[in-house]
Amino acid sequence: MTGGLEGRPASEGRPRHKVIWTSVSRWLGVLLVGLAACGCGWLPGSAEDVCSRVAQAYGGTVAGAFATDLGRIRNLVPGQSSLDSLAELPATQAATLCYLDAELKKGGPGLPPPNRVVVASIDGNDVLIVAGYRDTLPVTAP
Repeated sequence: MTGGLEGRPASEGRPRHKVIWTSVSRWLGVLLVGLAACGCGWLPGSAEDVCSRVAQAYGGTVAGAFATDLGRIRNLVPGQSSLDSLAELPATQAATLCYLDAELKKGGPGLPPPNRVVVASIDGNDVLIVAGYRDTLPVTAP
């Protein structure tokens, strides 16, 4: 590639690392825009974005949102059977922990409906971990 009337390369006079970095930056930008446009799910949103999507599904609002991993979620609620469906995933699996203020339809016998739910979201798959009440189920970082 030539630039200018003298037939010299366009990059002449600029340090080589700047030329390489400019090229890498352009390709990276094109790649990120392409992935975002295709909706491939390769670009995870922030914990708040993920939990906002989950909150919509439950008809509630976000009380807490944490980017974490599955191991920390398991430690937060040890022995929780709702996590059995995730047993094959490693503890290092990236996850989002969502605390939602949402009214569920039914409570236990003689109890009002729960108004707080805790949901784990892993690669867009949402798992209800526990349902309870705002006054007894505080938002706790993993």
